[in-house]
Amino acid sequence: MARVYLPEVVGGGYGAFWRCRRRYRVVKGGKASKKSSTAAIWFILHLMKMPGANLLVVRQVYRTHLDSTFAQLRWAIRRLKVDHLWQASKNPLELVYRPTGQRILFRGFDDVNKLASTTVEQGWLCWVWVEEAYELMSEAEFDRLDLSVPRGEVPAPLFKQTTLTFNPWDGSHWLKKRFFDQPSADVYTMTSTFRDNEFLDESDLAVFEEMRRRHPRQYAVAGLGEWGTAEGLVFERWRKEAFDLDRLPGRGNSPEDDRYVHVFGLDYGYTNDPTAFIAAAVNPADKILYIYDEHYQKRMLNSDIANMIRRKGYAKERIRADGAEPKSNEELRRLGITRLRAADKGQDSVQSGIARLQEYDILVHPRCCHTLEELGSYRFEETAEGMLNRPEDPVQIEDSQMVQSVNLWWKNRAMRTRPGIQCRAEQVYHPDADATLIRFQYAGEDSGTVDGRRVVIASGYKDGSVFNWTYTPGVLSFDGTLTATAQSVSVDYNPSNGADGHALLVEYDRQELERLTGKRNVDGGLMLLSEGYFYALPSFAYQAPVRMDDYLYRPLVRRAGKGVKERGTNIAITGEAYEEYNLATPYFRSAFTTDGEATAFYLPQTELDDGKLTADLTDGTGHRFVFEIPQGGESSAAQGGMVLHCDRTAGCVYFTDGSGAAKAPSKGAADNLIVTAAKTRKESSRILYEMETAVWYGGNSAFSPGGARLFLTGNPRYPNRVQWSAPGNPLYFPENSFMTVGDAAAVTALAVQGDLLAIFKERELYTAAYTPSRVSAGEAAAFTVEKLRSAVGCDRPETIVLCGNRLVWANSTGSVYTLLSAAKGVGCLSGLIGRDLARASFDGACAAEVDGHYALLLENKAYLLRLDEGYHRYTSVGEDREAESRLKWTVWDFSAAGVTFRTIIGRGGRFALLGYAPGEADGAPLYPVYVRAEGETDTMLVSADGPVFAETPVSYALETKAYPFEDRDTEKRIRRVVLGLEGAEGMRLIFQTERSAQEAAALPLLSGDGRMTIRPGICRGRILTLRLEGSGAAAVAGLSLQADVYRGR
Repeated sequence: MARVYLPEVVGGGYGAFWRCRRRYRVVKGGKASKKSSTAAIWFILHLMKMPGANLLVVRQVYRTHLDSTFAQLRWAIRRLKVDHLWQASKNPLELVYRPTGQRILFRGFDDVNKLASTTVEQGWLCWVWVEEAYELMSEAEFDRLDLSVPRGEVPAPLFKQTTLTFNPWDGSHWLKKRFFDQPSADVYTMTSTFRDNEFLDESDLAVFEEMRRRHPRQYAVAGLGEWGTAEGLVFERWRKEAFDLDRLPGRGNSPEDDRYVHVFGLDYGYTNDPTAFIAAAVNPADKILYIYDEHYQKRMLNSDIANMIRRKGYAKERIRADGAEPKSNEELRRLGITRLRAADKGQDSVQSGIARLQEYDILVHPRCCHTLEELGSYRFEETAEGMLNRPEDPVQIEDSQMVQSVNLWWKNRAMRTRPGIQCRAEQVYHPDADATLIRFQYAGEDSGTVDGRRVVIASGYKDGSVFNWTYTPGVLSFDGTLTATAQSVSVDYNPSNGADGHALLVEYDRQELERLTGKRNVDGGLMLLSEGYFYALPSFAYQAPVRMDDYLYRPLVRRAGKGVKERGTNIAITGEAYEEYNLATPYFRSAFTTDGEATAFYLPQTELDDGKLTADLTDGTGHRFVFEIPQGGESSAAQGGMVLHCDRTAGCVYFTDGSGAAKAPSKGAADNLIVTAAKTRKESSRILYEMETAVWYGGNSAFSPGGARLFLTGNPRYPNRVQWSAPGNPLYFPENSFMTVGDAAAVTALAVQGDLLAIFKERELYTAAYTPSRVSAGEAAAFTVEKLRSAVGCDRPETIVLCGNRLVWANSTGSVYTLLSAAKGVGCLSGLIGRDLARASFDGACAAEVDGHYALLLENKAYLLRLDEGYHRYTSVGEDREAESRLKWTVWDFSAAGVTFRTIIGRGGRFALLGYAPGEADGAPLYPVYVRAEGETDTMLVSADGPVFAETPVSYALETKAYPFEDRDTEKRIRRVVLGLEGAEGMRLIFQTERSAQEAAALPLLSGDGRMTIRPGICRGRILTLRLEGSGAAAVAGLSLQADVYRGR
């Protein structure tokens, strides 16, 4: 028998792994780190040493085993020189140890039933190896395996163990949280690197060195085995999902009805990179792409590729192949792949293709494991801060667009330094020392009735075992001040109700509210608390909010009711339904017609509340009597020789005379007895008061341009429910005035554009149109809801802004969209800044319109889209690429301000920012930042201890496109550059051609008309880029270049 020396076979670096007997053995590592080969040798050796042990090897897709784990284990057998002791079978795929019959079985998560039923005839299935565990996007998949295999007790010296090996492409993967973030005695974890593999030669090491130098982020993951980050991911809107290609949504019964286009792509590789083939179904209307087949393999000859395509059944399909390989394309056509065509790789084709794909939701079938890995690791290369409109070729943008624009904006016909920002010396709000939780919440709409934005501060306190919330209404103004507009309201937290300290603020008209309530001390605002309370904001700050219990509309739920002669007989709910119950209050009314014989009257509800109950009776002579039974009582005072009683359990009121004998009210006109009672329906209250979003829509209104009904949504218990009020009355929410939108996914936001109500979900957009109708009980409403987009929604509702009569919003996928119309759909506005947004954090994202710009605030940066002709001419989705090329973005960098921003409010040319001190979080002291009308400096928060502030000039940078002077292939002599400038003091000007870069040594003085003429001294160049840098107030109003063809000295 051949002998091997184990340390030479295995190598070093895996001692603890080799000795581990814990339940889970988890190894993340870079490529070529020896993790899979070491695991394979361990399994072969220990199966031979421990009779009775069997191994199950699992990957996401079963068919990938043959060229990976099966081949790796066979390599280990040869490495140990025990080929003669093992029998290999490809059908079924397994390895058998001849002396004992022990088996290595192979399974895939794509066949769950077969995986769960895996057993062995001899011994125990005690070891599991999950290779490329990163492919498992769902922790639940692993849990199902873990509960099934290995199962039961095993005799010593055997032990149960599951080994997981993978490349750590994304630190948000469940594997990190489960095994690496939470240490456990049952888990052994290890990180391996290429340095652990002593078998790599010089050429292998050179590959990693080149990766370290050129792609440090990729090197950290693929070389050093560090967790990757989602930052910089090219594609984020993708997920693994099993689907039936023949049953996709929108598949028609005929080609004419089918909304899908099938696409096929081929990229050539050989030694270092695999040849990659992919098949997908594309739904352009709903922006969804389903990837359903792939092939990844190295060292494929063209004949192998042709055979693979024929074997998969795609030989007659139109396939797009790499245009850089014309010889291979022609050979494949001769081999029978006749419809293969070269892909068009023109200027900026990669960037525009990426931008196009970023608009799609990408669903990848689990069998396409290599595609899943690529999507999880494909990242942008790092670029300089503030780079916008960055194509592969900087020539290919509009002349008026900037490649880089930091702390500048278009104002007064020039690109000017942004206004300086100033942190106020005092904190806008500091929580009480014993407050345990602070939340700032904002009114749903800016109606312009206050000089800023209505807010409410929700403060949570714990007093012993009692927890309560205090709500303080206020206004955050455009000068950065927060002013309380009413006294605070304190309410007890009710755990049984499940409310969680939320206040919904709604703008309303003061005169309308006075009309509805008859009160003069109310302001134009309503406040709904999640604990089930309804308030109106007061007129003055020293007043408390007005509790609206007595003013909420009490609907007449039934009319024309009849009574019975004796209580307890002929019990029936009579009359006809009239108005619906009000979700805002437990009180309702019921009308009866007295006939002179009936003494008892049954209400449409039983088990009535203990609250006050009243009966308003007008007798046959026209005399009116109001009977009132106090809270907790059973009888009223006598009036007109009668006493009113109530049986709250039975839901009955009845009359007696002074001696207690039953007495019937005299015969009266129709509906002459109106009884008002309360019946708390806990779930009804939850529906309304736990809503978190409000907007006015539907019908005509003198107060709100959106409409006369108040629409609410955002209840976590009813995530897809939208509820609305009666027309012109936000104190009445009929219980059946609601719609459920789409599936159970939550509605995230509501917004109004013209006559449309936009209903957003995270990944869907619906629109509702209003159609009024007249019915006997008043104005009813019909709302026609249609799904506009299946792949585009909004998960950051604070970014929704109406800009030039069109809604604009952002999504955490890194895109900014606009609603063109219900007919034209949704357009993407962010293609040119896709790289920047892909890296940005959207936590706390919000937006406002600021002086003709859509300003998207992402922590300490604001991305501004100029709402100019380019924006307004974007009117068709079919013109996406051309329209996006006319859009102009710039970025404002506030990172030096020393504050983490969470809020931007704006109106016209005024805006304010609100944020937290460094190292603090939501609920910490708040520092307002407001914009000075004129300013060249930022006042920064240097230290929260004090606090300490310092002033610094606003720094700016601008880089133009690369100007080709009509013919980019001809060398030119750069003769003259003329700039229209203001405030050029201290400005640096750098000229860049494809050959070199040089800085203008000394800028000349401005002429009387504000022009500066520079002769660059650059003799030759095909293209020219200008970069301006400086600080303080400055403006660039124009640029003129002069060049002629270079003809030598």
